[in-house]
Amino acid sequence: MKQYVLDKICADKNDEVYWKLDNSREYSTKSMFRWLERNLAGAHYKWISGTKIPLKIQIFLWQLFQNSILTRENAVAGGP
Repeated sequence: MKQYVLDKICADKNDEVYWKLDNSREYSTKSMFRWLERNLAGAHYKWISGTKIPLKIQIFLWQLFQNSILTRENAVAGGP
């Protein structure tokens, strides 16, 4: 058993490094950005960014769908 493990560890194979977040297996800032934004790019967010409404309304809608609107209830719960 020991020899089997040593044979597998000491094999004359080069290590392979690849990027799992893209089908090309190569790093790109685009693939990293897509991965970082994956939770934000839901169905609710996509239609907001494609509309012709003012930016501050887009941000408000995004916050609304993320449940991050500061309400009186949340402000009191957060403390001073």
